[in-house]
Amino acid sequence: MTNILTSLPARQASKYDTREAFRFKPTPTSDWKTESWSDFATLTDNVAASLELLGLKEQEMVAIFSANRPESLAVDFGAYANRIIPVSLYSTSSADQVTYILNDCRARAVFVGDRRQYDIIRSIIDDCESLEHIILYDAGIKPEKNDKIAMSWRSFVSLGAAAGEMRAMKSSMSRRSRLSARSTSAAVLAMMAAVVACQSYFCSSSANMLSQEMR
Repeated sequence: MTNILTSLPARQASKYDTREAFRFKPTPTSDWKTESWSDFATLTDNVAASLELLGLKEQEMVAIFSANRPESLAVDFGAYANRIIPVSLYSTSSADQVTYILNDCRARAVFVGDRRQYDIIRSIIDDCESLEHIILYDAGIKPEKNDKIAMSWRSFVSLGAAAGEMRAMKSSMSRRSRLSARSTSAAVLAMMAAVVACQSYFCSSSANMLSQEMR
C-alpha cells in the first residue's frame, strides 16, 4: 500500500503540475505568493536529499522552531520521504522548553524561523549534545562568527538540488552508454551477418566452379 505522506507531493504534481498548491505571504505586509504542486514537489525532493546528505537516517528526528511558514511544509514532507520524524515546537517556546524537547527527541537538526528563535538555540547549544545542524529560514539572520553548524535555507536546499542534478547527469550518461552499447552490438551483428553472407557466397561460387571443372 502506498504511503500517502511520503508520496503526496509527487503524486499531486503528476496530477496537477502547475496548478496552485497553496498561497503564502513572505512578510505580513507583502503580497500573496503562490506555490505550484510541481515546484513544491521539486522543493520537497531537494529537502529530502539535503537531509540525507547531512547524515539524517530513518527514525531520527529534526525539530522545527518557527511560526507557520511554507518552508516548514517542505521540511515535513521531505522528512516523511526519508522516514525521518519532524518535531514541531511552538514558536513562542522558552529556552528551557526548547532544551527539554530537543534533548527528549534527540534532534540532530533544527530549523529556525527568526532571530529570536536562533538566539535561543545558540544560548542552549551546549546543553543539546545531539544537535549538529541549524538551518535558518530567514535570509536576514546572520549567524554568529563562532557558529560552525548554522546554514541558510538556500544553502541547505542547494545541497539537495546539486545532488539531484548529479543523479540526473549520471542517469543520462548511463542511458547514453546503454544506447551506445546497443548501437555497437547492432553494428557488430550486422558486420557478422555480412561476413557470414560473404562466406556463404564464396563457398557457393567455389562449389559451382569445382562442379563445372569436374564435368
